[in-house]
Amino acid sequence: MLQLIVSGLIFGCIYGLAALGIVLIFKTTDIANFAQGEMAMITTFVSFMFLTKLELPYLISFILALVFAGIFGTVVHRIFMKPIQSAPP
Repeated sequence: MLQLIVSGLIFGCIYGLAALGIVLIFKTTDIANFAQGEMAMITTFVSFMFLTKLELPYLISFILALVFAGIFGTVVHRIFMKPIQSAPP
């Protein structure tokens, strides 16, 4: 029973973070953007490649994946989101 409660809390927090991300992006850009899952999946795949193909330690792979996520998010924002913000509906 305790395991079910903890599992439910974990999944609830994950869903809450996803919803918070969607609301924050919509409120700041006035654009409904559901790309959080794709961005997280790309970052996870990059981290997986660091672990398996490059055989880096877990901590280094995690840090490099966070750096990649920051750079990738900035590039996507500058190339795709900024031009869309000033475009007419």
